[in-house]
Amino acid sequence: MKTEPILDVRDLEVAFATDQGMVQAVDGVLLQLRAGEILAVVGESGCGKTTLARTVMRLVEPTGGTLRFRGRDVSHASRRELAPLRREMQMVFQDPYASLNPRKRIGQIVGAPLRLHSGARGAEVQRRVRELLELVGLAPEHAGRFPHEFSGAQRQRIGVACALAVEPKLIVLDEPVAALDVSIQAQIINPLDDLQNELGLSYLFVAHDLSVVRHVSERIAVSTSASSWSLRPRRSSTRSRSTPTRRRCSRRFRSPTSARVAGGRARSWQVSRRTPSTHRRAASFTRAADTRPASAGGSSRRSRATRTDTSRRATTRAA
Repeated sequence: MKTEPILDVRDLEVAFATDQGMVQAVDGVLLQLRAGEILAVVGESGCGKTTLARTVMRLVEPTGGTLRFRGRDVSHASRRELAPLRREMQMVFQDPYASLNPRKRIGQIVGAPLRLHSGARGAEVQRRVRELLELVGLAPEHAGRFPHEFSGAQRQRIGVACALAVEPKLIVLDEPVAALDVSIQAQIINPLDDLQNELGLSYLFVAHDLSVVRHVSERIAVSTSASSWSLRPRRSSTRSRSTPTRRRCSRRFRSPTSARVAGGRARSWQVSRRTPSTHRRAASFTRAADTRPASAGGSSRRSRATRTDTSRRATTRAA
């Protein structure tokens, strides 16, 4: 028996009014997310990934198409109609520094959804906050600290704890590791993977790092522009190196030291480097010193020797 998708997006359109006219941010998106599945949304910057994520959460009003959550059309649902659905769909925002209130302690931040949606109070909230912090790999005593006392990865874990507080069915993750150093991305990816297996959650995972997508997702929605979207299996999207989107996403993360999440942990790898230009600069510097006219005494010879020695040291460091 075929199960109904938890999220069904058909021909979704989002446009914004500007002084120059209407700007089409998302146009013609068609995707489905099944219960317990991880669907990645991949594309270059500016193609409408974050706008799509916010529209799925109904933080942005769609201008066309339909958006169904668990069979119910919520494309133009009112705030009152959306209130009971907020428990079942939560979001982890991209910036772990801006998504937490700096004036409140972590216990207050994580406990706010519990008080708002479940009516919990007092000792019950404190107990549940401690459980949530332990669930995402933080210590219970962290509940008394402020957001500025945590690292970026720890703040993102707090955001995940807030999303899990009301036991949702769907979590939208808007580039949860994009603001983090590549060496600590696994500290977020691996717990998310474990929680998905343990709790049977559905993830809409927005990203542009293909190595992260390869590790977490089952299917991938690829976008090259606001009006160009396609749904593909994970293998065909991450293994093919011939598509323009693949090349642009790969170029963005090509650096002398990068990392990819694979096999459950972050692994560092080195990109082969060209011959450093320092060799050419050092060689030209030596030739210029040799052709300089001699001055009185032996200062010109000493000057040439000094410059040659400096060039050799520079070449040694570059090598």
